[in-house]
Amino acid sequence: MTTETSDQLDTNIDAPSQTVVTSSIVVPSTSTAKRSSRNDALPKRRASSDFSRHNTEEAKRPRLDMTSNEAKKRGQRLFGVLLGTLTKFKTESQNKSEAEIKREQIDQKLQEKLKKDHEELVEKMKREEQERREK
Repeated sequence: MTTETSDQLDTNIDAPSQTVVTSSIVVPSTSTAKRSSRNDALPKRRASSDFSRHNTEEAKRPRLDMTSNEAKKRGQRLFGVLLGTLTKFKTESQNKSEAEIKREQIDQKLQEKLKKDHEELVEKMKREEQERREK
């Protein structure tokens, strides 16, 4: 019987397809090779100082020439459009506030009406109760 178990152990050790796992996590030996090939495919990052130096040297935008009449007229038109938009927004917001005032007035009227109706019902119930007591 001991020879059978030793034969089984020998076959397990000699078999290259079977692996002995001592823990529940198996780490393949090819994982490091895959990682290195993946890292080689990605571009490397630049240092931030190199990037900022590269931008300032390469792409400086020239100032607009505001001395020409066309540029001045364009600026005035854009400013006029901006002011028009602002005044339109201001008038719309005032109109909204007027509408809100109207809504508040309507709500107040409804509240007063409900209060009067409630008071009338309370008085009516009191009268009916008194009439029942008298009978």
